[in-house]
Amino acid sequence: MGDIPFRDLEGFLQTNLVELINRIDVESAQAHLPPVTILLTEGIGIFAMPVRTINFLSHYQGSIALLSGATSIRQGIFPELVISLPLVEIQQHWHPMRPDTTLSIGAQVRVCSGDHEGAIGTINYLYSHQQVFASGILARAALLRLEDGSMLTVPLSVIERIS
Repeated sequence: MGDIPFRDLEGFLQTNLVELINRIDVESAQAHLPPVTILLTEGIGIFAMPVRTINFLSHYQGSIALLSGATSIRQGIFPELVISLPLVEIQQHWHPMRPDTTLSIGAQVRVCSGDHEGAIGTINYLYSHQQVFASGILARAALLRLEDGSMLTVPLSVIERIS
């Protein structure tokens, strides 16, 4: 599933989500939840699952996977999906890789907050000086070329590298 509206998820879980994810004791927080884990690749909201995510998950359809929904913002615990690799991929000189999280020109990123949350683009320029945004904040920023070809300047703090 790509996403779910906030109130719908609260209704399904029959709990206050803000209280749930801010609790310190993860086990007690999750003890009263239904025994099911839902993967929301785009989180809370109304965002469609990106094609690249659909293609990635489709590639591993039928593979054994481990999905942990444990979440605690205070402890830095976030949901994880671990997918077993097919034997063919392992035999092709596979070696573990650490994801490159560096925000650099040419990196593909997703906007994680604000009016353009969910937008995907490529870093076209990294400003050397802080930029002033409509909200009044002053922050380091990047100029993105979005998938539709438009340009958008966003604070670095609201983007994450996806490839």
